Amino acid sequence: ELERAGCEILADCCTCLTPLISKDDVDAVTTNSIKGAFYLKNSNGVDVNLKSLTQIVEDETR
Repeated sequence: ELERAGCEILADCCTCLTPLISKDDVDAVTTNSIKGAFYLKNSNGVDVNLKSLTQIVEDETR
């Protein structure tokens, strides 16, 4: 359901070691990972929304 809503789901990956997401690819990312949010913003230059997984699912499937 999330993918049908336009979400791209990345799991079990470390954005600090592998630059999977860059400012060239996306405007913003929503994550439930504090570590991911830190590195996405500071290393990858991406705007980040930090939310609980429950909140992400609710927001994206309305």
